This record gives sequence, C-alpha cells and structure tokens, in this order.
Amino acid sequence: MDENPMHPFNWDIHGNPSGMGRHNVCRIGPCLIKRHGGNYFALVQEVENLLYLQKHSKVRSAKVYAFFSDSKRYYLVMEFLEGKMLLDSFEALDKPTRDIISSKLAEQLRLLRATPSPSPGYYGRVNGQPFDPEFPGMETNFRNFHGPFYSYDDFLTAMYKGAEVRLAHNTRDNYFEKQLKFLVDFKTILGATKDPKPVLTFRDIKGANMLYNPVRDSSGNIVDWTVTLVDWHMLEWLPGWAQAVCIEWHYGHSNKPKILHHMKIMLDSLGGDYTKECALLFDEGRVGYYIC
Repeated sequence: MDENPMHPFNWDIHGNPSGMGRHNVCRIGPCLIKRHGGNYFALVQEVENLLYLQKHSKVRSAKVYAFFSDSKRYYLVMEFLEGKMLLDSFEALDKPTRDIISSKLAEQLRLLRATPSPSPGYYGRVNGQPFDPEFPGMETNFRNFHGPFYSYDDFLTAMYKGAEVRLAHNTRDNYFEKQLKFLVDFKTILGATKDPKPVLTFRDIKGANMLYNPVRDSSGNIVDWTVTLVDWHMLEWLPGWAQAVCIEWHYGHSNKPKILHHMKIMLDSLGGDYTKECALLFDEGRVGYYIC
C-alpha cells in the first residue's frame, strides 16, 4: 500500500466515523474513507482489485493507503480523487467535449482489457480467486464460490447452472416458455461467441462511477480531459462480450440521444461485434437473468 498521508490514522485527530451517517463514505483531508459493517466482502474486493491494478495495469485508479477494522466495521482509506461525476453533468456539456470524455473513458476500458491475465483461459478474480457466491451470473445458493475456471466451456457451464436456478424462482412446475427459449439460446449464442477470450471487466460501469477532469495549460485554458473509474469491487476476468453486456445494461434503456451516443463510443472501443450476446443478456435477460 502507499504511504498514508494521515498515518497513524486516528479518528480523534481526523474526524469521527459517526459523521459518515448512513452513507458509509466521507472525505477527510486528502483521503476518502469507506466503511462496511456486516457484509464487508465488497470492500475487501475493492482493496484487492485496486492493489492489483496499481501493480499490473496502466488504468487510472486511486491509491490505497490503509485497510483496517475496529470491533464493528472495516475501513478503507484511499486517495480522494477530484472530479465531476459523469452522472450529474455529462448531458450539459457541448458535443465535442462529450465525445472527448467518452473517448477517454473508452481508452480506460482498453487499458483495462489489456491487463495481462494470470494464465491463458483464466476466468475469475484477481490473485487467483474464485467468483464470490453473489456473482449474479452464477449464483445458486449464495454460499458456494465459483471457479476460478481455466476454460470457456467450464465458465459457461457455471453460468448456465446459475441461469437455471435464477429462472426457476417462480411458483410453476416448469419454466415459462420464454425462459425455456432463453436457456436454449443461452448455449447456442454464448457457446458460438467469436470472442471467448477472458479480459478484465469493470461490471459496475454506471455514470456514478466515473469522474472527469479538465487538463489545463499554464494559462488556465482547457486542453484535454481525463476520466477515472471508481468503485472497483466488481472486477473479474470475463469473456470479451461481458463488458459490452454491462454497458448495454446500464445505458441501453435510455431514450436520450446523448447517452446512447456515449454508449456507442464505449461499445465501439471494445473491438468486437457483441450484438447477439447483448441481445440475449440485455433484452432477453429481462426474463430474470443478468450479470451486472
């Protein structure tokens, strides 16, 4: 971890965590503090993912300063990143600026996808870890971990089992007709994908998890923009189509041309045609199965 600018960390000096209220996140000086109580897995995963990215990837991310616990909660102390949240103000920008920001985000996704995997055909989390029990594409009983997997066939089999369980959550003796069709198409379409190669995938790709900043010259004029992804707990090596599905999931329901154009720039940056996979897991996914 990086040297903590507030080390040793002391709530009496730097602030009381009770001031966080129900949001479980606050800024104290140059740091962002996150905390979790009962279900702390997401916070642990974010720490692991950030440390991995800082060592193995060129993608932009916050520095981790400390991770610790008291008798009730876990705390993450990390670099506070300045910037505007894309969710709040993107549509108010002019088109050239929006296109630049979208392209900068696309660049971050390309850098993420270029991060080397632990081994060929590896599907799982950082440091050789399995998918957690609540990974939505594979969850069966919310207790069992899944993988890691070392072939696309094994990965797809686990996802299919997850789909069978999720779609069975009804009071009927059998699946609905549209669910049966989905299960047939699941194997047919995803089994025939042109891009099964695993790439590091940022699943929670909503606008609230993107910060953008202007780059200014010595005269104060804006000459460029940067985009940084935040909230890194949903990160795994998944097939190439998975990032496209997550982008569609978060933006494809919009009826706003500016947002749809932003989505198109992101999708085009992935370097493949994932139309069929997105149609299955976004449109048909409304039968009750999703991965984001």
